[in-house]
Amino acid sequence: MRNLEDFEVPNDGEISLCEINGRMLSMNYDYANVNAFTKTVENYPKIHITRDVLHSVSSGDEGKALFLPVNVSFLKQLTQVYYEQGLVEALLTASSHNHLIISTTALLILDILKYVRKVRLVLNPNIRYSGPNLINQFSQTRNWLCNTIRCISWHPHVLKVAVVTCDDSVRIFSDDNTAIIPLLRYKQQRNITCVAWRCMSNTEIAVGHENGIIIWNVDPNSLVARPSISNAIMLQRLDHRPVMSIAWSPKGDKLVTCAACDNAILVWDVDLDKTSSLKRPGSSGNILMKWSTTGEKLFSCSSGLVFR
Repeated sequence: MRNLEDFEVPNDGEISLCEINGRMLSMNYDYANVNAFTKTVENYPKIHITRDVLHSVSSGDEGKALFLPVNVSFLKQLTQVYYEQGLVEALLTASSHNHLIISTTALLILDILKYVRKVRLVLNPNIRYSGPNLINQFSQTRNWLCNTIRCISWHPHVLKVAVVTCDDSVRIFSDDNTAIIPLLRYKQQRNITCVAWRCMSNTEIAVGHENGIIIWNVDPNSLVARPSISNAIMLQRLDHRPVMSIAWSPKGDKLVTCAACDNAILVWDVDLDKTSSLKRPGSSGNILMKWSTTGEKLFSCSSGLVFR
């Protein structure tokens, strides 16, 4: 074990690149190249991400400007709003209808939902979700909201790495730098917080985001650069958000997830599509999960002062 005070401080204009035989090696920032000191990382993936490869984050409303407005029936309009924006927006649309019974009923349901939410906030204050700012507060990545690279994950068995960028895309780089770089992207995959490769598997990777988890199956021999969502499994629970940490068991048979606004830890059996939860009364949301190397114990860190 070495103390940081034992390492040499790089000179002005230089950065530390690697440590070999207990000695820190540095080079000028403009010409930094690890291969000048060692060839051990020569076959590692070369990752270079620029602004032109990033996708613009759309709100989903840009396509509406391409179509002319038409008169549709109220029921069809309500159904469309429900599928695109959810129940609450559909009720708000119904409340503005000129039919007295429909608008009154919608307003009554909205009031009931408002009071139900207030009761739930009293019972569990952690369900108050404040958007990406909450993720930025508890994320394992410093300055998550402003960084281009949100998180990375090395595969435990083969030489490839998943890189998450600020456009909510996951790019997979392998040791074959001439191969196609798979791009994992989906409209519901927003505000990605963490990624984890499945143990004992060469193709599956779990992506934790604001509203749940998506498990992608990425065939390394496929020539498709952007796999479709048909190759993925979506895991989602209404109150389990935002997902802050995910961890596969050492055997790869179970996936545990935790969320900042949920005091329950969910254990997913992905193959059997079953879910169980680990609850602790009076605890706050959890932001970090880790398995022991034997798979017999689980470490959880809450958003408060408690870890278990």
